[in-house]
Amino acid sequence: MHSRLRGRGYAQVCPYCASGADSSSFTKAGKVINIEGNPESPVNEGRLCRKGANTFQLSAIPTA
Repeated sequence: MHSRLRGRGYAQVCPYCASGADSSSFTKAGKVINIEGNPESPVNEGRLCRKGANTFQLSAIPTA
């Protein structure tokens, strides 16, 4: 099942480069379950750069 069907989505702009790619964060029970590009965006057409594609890992890995 796709992440959009499993959780609630939030639109956002990726902060990691100057392109301003639109991305969507999906949450369930207060935790981020996926971050992906917005396919309806004219800026990035659903694609994210390497930094943007790895933002889920940054949110999922606990820091000390």
